[in-house]
Amino acid sequence: MKKIYLLWVLLFSVFVVNAQVFRLSYIDRESGDSLVFDNVCHVLLDSDEDFNATFIYFENISGQEINYRVQLTEKNLSQGATVQMCFSGSCLETDLSDVKTLQAGEVMRDFDLTYLYPTLDVSRVKVSFVSADNDEVLQSFDVTYSETLEQVSVPKVEKNVGLSLSASPIPAASYTNIRYSIPTQYKNANIVIRNPLGTVVAKYSVPTGKNGKVNVNVSNLNSGMYFYSIVADGKTLSTKKLIVKH
Repeated sequence: MKKIYLLWVLLFSVFVVNAQVFRLSYIDRESGDSLVFDNVCHVLLDSDEDFNATFIYFENISGQEINYRVQLTEKNLSQGATVQMCFSGSCLETDLSDVKTLQAGEVMRDFDLTYLYPTLDVSRVKVSFVSADNDEVLQSFDVTYSETLEQVSVPKVEKNVGLSLSASPIPAASYTNIRYSIPTQYKNANIVIRNPLGTVVAKYSVPTGKNGKVNVNVSNLNSGMYFYSIVADGKTLSTKKLIVKH
């Protein structure tokens, strides 16, 4: 019994993964306002200048302390252009920061990207937040530099949904309805049901970006405890307990 209980604890510790950990915003140079963005921050360049500093805030919305590094994971720069990450006015010579810590609800306000450009040609960079604990990429966003919006292909903004997972009725005798929603940033998603040993007993492919429901027939399952999860792009995003009782 102790071995099974320990296994359940391990399963829960592996399954709990946050879909999004930071809320992102940047400071508009003209208005001075803080503008929230999701995956892309587009910076318009001034033809009378050759320097741009974009201040980006990130707020910890995970509900727990995060130890992380910031990394420039991709750089596609125009000829002669350079970009650096800066913290509190001190710019890094490398593409990976030292370890930072944000408490739940805390906002990092000391980060900016410094961009030097001899031309107004389009440049793109990707910024990633990397876990200091296991080097896993927690979240990423793109920054695009150009003189006009017409120079770049601006992605269509789609209505996004949050992450949610529930089931009813529980206990389930013959069936249960699993209701879910999965953010659009994930592409390949499944609802997976496992027994206490971690063996997959059912799996359903589901779409992302909208609310959905899966009707699960449990009449062929033995009475007992199971776990149902959202698994997307190889990551388990959420796991909850399912009781089957005939």
